[in-house]
Amino acid sequence: ASKLFYSGRIKDGISPADRPPLVDGLPPLVWFDVAQGREQQGPGGSFVNEGEQRLAMELIRALLVGGIDPSHIGFVALFRAQARAVRSMLCANGGGRESAVAVSTIDAFQGAEQG
Repeated sequence: ASKLFYSGRIKDGISPADRPPLVDGLPPLVWFDVAQGREQQGPGGSFVNEGEQRLAMELIRALLVGGIDPSHIGFVALFRAQARAVRSMLCANGGGRESAVAVSTIDAFQGAEQG
């Protein structure tokens, strides 16, 4: 993220070795370009993107099937409506393991300590 958005000027407090990947072969943070997704303005002026929601669900389920503890998975949304939509999809299965995945906006995650 530092390279992508800040030309490498932002420095992390820990090294990559202190943050091992959850899944072999994948970095601890992953960005996806959802080319087929379209943002739509939802109630209250916030935005949703159904293509991103579907991809998020596929990835979260794949991580859970792969044995990743749901408390180690986080979905960061740019908009509140998007976070609400993904949270609703995760909880739709009766509050199983999927509902334990952390879902929120950038603002809510920023500054929060994750163990």
